[in-house]
Amino acid sequence: MTTSAAVRYPMTGPASKMAAAVALAVWLAACGGGGGDSTPAAPATPAATTSPTAFSGPITGFGSIFVNGVRIDNSGAVNTLDDNPNAGADDLRLGMVVEVQGARDNDGPTGRATAIASRSFVQGPVASINSSGGSFVVLGVAITVAPSTVFDGHNSFSGLSGLAVNDIVEVHGLPDANGTSVKATRVERKSPGTEIRLTGIVRNAGASSFTINGITVQYTPAVLDNLPSGIANGGVVRVKGTQTGPTAITATRVRGTTLVPAVVQGQRAELEGVVTALRSATDFDLSGLRVTVPSTATVRGTPVVGARVEVKGTVSSGVLVAADVNVEDERQQANEANEIHANIVSIDRTAQIFSVNVGGLRVQWSSETVFDNATLPRGAGDLAVGMRLEVKGRTSGNIIIASRIKRDN
Repeated sequence: MTTSAAVRYPMTGPASKMAAAVALAVWLAACGGGGGDSTPAAPATPAATTSPTAFSGPITGFGSIFVNGVRIDNSGAVNTLDDNPNAGADDLRLGMVVEVQGARDNDGPTGRATAIASRSFVQGPVASINSSGGSFVVLGVAITVAPSTVFDGHNSFSGLSGLAVNDIVEVHGLPDANGTSVKATRVERKSPGTEIRLTGIVRNAGASSFTINGITVQYTPAVLDNLPSGIANGGVVRVKGTQTGPTAITATRVRGTTLVPAVVQGQRAELEGVVTALRSATDFDLSGLRVTVPSTATVRGTPVVGARVEVKGTVSSGVLVAADVNVEDERQQANEANEIHANIVSIDRTAQIFSVNVGGLRVQWSSETVFDNATLPRGAGDLAVGMRLEVKGRTSGNIIIASRIKRDN
């Protein structure tokens, strides 16, 4: 496993060494009296203590970004999205799986990021759809959706029923150990002619081609990146190119990567992934990374192969020693799974919906939405363009169905 300061999971960048540049901000606040020199200054506020931490999981909220229940200040972060090192924070979207280098505050569910990276797992045409089974196939990858999956993009749609065979989609999600199936966290429909992307394990490697999940990749014209020994069977690569047939891609770039989280000895890590091997309830693999669960850990649920699990702990000798394990129930979405802190851009009072200035999102309210009496005493009647709000709710497509709304000062 390559040593890196950031967790590389599940589809995020090469297995090359990356320096850990974790900036720990120290805030000292000194309050002077308003009456002049005779009023002594208030004592400085102690700086919050932090721990260098790698986060990995889907974005569930904005106003900062929310990952694994932690609100992470991303105002000073460098963003790399789909290998573009000059991406902006405005390019981040709900449901994108990200890896974050940074620090976590020890006194609460907050932190700060120095670097954020995100890469879709597969992008290409839909080959088949199983509506009753909640799944579809793209370039040989079986993709399953859940109530929490975000749907967005070209000719926007709200779910699997809005997809059609040959639609081009970009999929973010949590893969199994072989990269042959993915639990989708975001499905975005793209316009025709969009670049093809595929991540997986190399099979049938030859001088000019190889296969991934039964898709033949011609790589003679491609730029090889992070592949010092070339293309080899068993290696994990990310392919970009054009589709030349139902099961054929001509690559423009092939980059070495990994499906397994790469972590640092002694580092704190907070990861969301899929159980890919199970030796016992206290010894399993999370997307290929071994996790052990001591008796002192807090555990919610029982891990089984294929389950979506969030683990928080510390890395020791290449193993994530868990302090907290949460097995998620994918059959239902928590009523307040998503949280945003954002400004209103426009309001449609007839449709009871407003747009906000982050993530391309809209918020739907209803008679069941609870408005904060102290800050919005007239409820929806107090909403105004430019107002900053805190919204908690759940997703439907790319809309937040609000359960609670309050002013955010």
